[in-house]
Amino acid sequence: AQSASRTLLALETSATLQMTLALDFASIPEGSDARTQFLERFVSQVSRAGGVPVARIIIRAITSGSVVVSFQVAADPSEGSPTPLEVAGKLLFEAADPASTLLQGSVTGFIAGLSGDGITAEAI
Repeated sequence: AQSASRTLLALETSATLQMTLALDFASIPEGSDARTQFLERFVSQVSRAGGVPVARIIIRAITSGSVVVSFQVAADPSEGSPTPLEVAGKLLFEAADPASTLLQGSVTGFIAGLSGDGITAEAI
């Protein structure tokens, strides 16, 4: 019964986050190779830091204000897979740890803040 309720929770739950990066928004113009590379690196680095496959990280929007990336951590009903909120919590922890995988990333290392679904972290 516990496994069934976890699966149901995983199917119904996602975590939407916003990460602010201290980068020049003009350096990644829409439709450019720089934007494509930025997105690939961002998804790869967030998925690695969150311990989930890249398919679970879904970019929703990129806006200026430095660079603000709105993204979603999708659910995975697989047994033993972390819930989206668990991944969000892990990313919050990583954002506060200067030695973390997240802060060692070539893109995510520029994090200035992380927020969403009732969580917030500002860069130290």
